[in-house]
This record gives sequence, structure tokens and C-alpha cells, in this order.
Amino acid sequence: MGLLLTKSWADALRALPASEMARAHEFSCLFFDNPKHPGISLERLQKNDLWSGRISGDLRAILAKQGEDWCLLYAGHHDDAYRWAERRRVERHAKTGSLQLVETVERQEVRVRQVEGLLSRHSDDYLLSLGVPADWLPVVRNVVDEDELFELLPRLPDEVGEALLSLASGELVTPPAPVPAVWQHQDTQRRFYVVEDAADLQRLLN
Repeated sequence: MGLLLTKSWADALRALPASEMARAHEFSCLFFDNPKHPGISLERLQKNDLWSGRISGDLRAILAKQGEDWCLLYAGHHDDAYRWAERRRVERHAKTGSLQLVETVERQEVRVRQVEGLLSRHSDDYLLSLGVPADWLPVVRNVVDEDELFELLPRLPDEVGEALLSLASGELVTPPAPVPAVWQHQDTQRRFYVVEDAADLQRLLN
């Protein structure tokens, strides 16, 4: 089994009080040592194939499983953690091959506008080749100005946001070459950090 930490996990821990952050660190070490420990109480969330684990009485971890590997995605209080999980999924992008943490597009966000979008001149296939998740295409193509684009960027993978900003400024972006091995993809490595051993885990947590 491999364990991977994510940027979203680190961001979530930084938002917790110091005592709860310490409990989340303890959970990380316990999970690395033994993911089947009964105190972890793993529970599969059927809607999007994520998992929850018990950090403390009301604190939960959200995880994803990729083959034999586990990814720590988020930590928060019970209701907050489950709401976070309901709106996200982990998937390998069909075009680029990178592993992405993708936020769900709400139905009301997909709307048809009469004005030309900032990025509408670019084909769906080209936008997909840059890593845009497929269900985000209608939203991305209907962004009308840079203000809307900047509002959208935090909800997209980092490399996608960078590519869209370059396109909006008139640059032509060369799509990344797909990499067969998902963990070797440079964009996967930007958000999933492979834990090599216990010392490496402590270094990543500190």
C-alpha cells in the first residue's frame, strides 16, 4: 500500500485549530502504519467513491483509493467533511492522463449566453487536451471576461487554470504530452505527494 498526501489535505489542516491539526497528523501516521486499524473506521461514500475515516469524535478525514494506494484529501468536522466530499471526485483525465481532484459542476452553472465567451473560439477537444475536466467544458466556454475566469480558477486544477489564463491573454498553449504511468505525470505530482516512509511523512506534515 502507498499513501499520498494532497494539497487539499494540507490546506484543510492549516484551517484547523492547533489541537485538531495535531489529531489529524496522528491520524496520518496511524493510517500510514495500518489503514485497517479499527479506530480509523473507514466508511465508503457511495455517491462518488470516496471514503471517510474517523480522526476524533467529530473530526473526519476524506480519502480516495487508487488501486492499492490511498490519498488523503480533506479533514474537517463531520458535516463539513461530508459536504466537501459530496462535491468532489478523483479521476484520471481521459486526455492528459493526469490524476485530478475535480469539483462537481452545479446544474445552474451550465447556462447558454448570447455573447461570445472569452474562450469560446477554442474547440472542446483542444480544451480537453489542456486538462479541462469534461463536465467543466460548458462553464469554461461561457466565461465572458477575466473577472469571471479568476472566480472560476480556484475550482479547477492548477495546471488548467494556468493554461486558461494564458489563453485568455492571447497565448497559444501547447497541450502536455500524455504519460502512461499516472504517478509519473508532472501534473499528478503537483497535487499528490507520495509518502516514501515514516520519516518522509513527518517531513511532509511539518
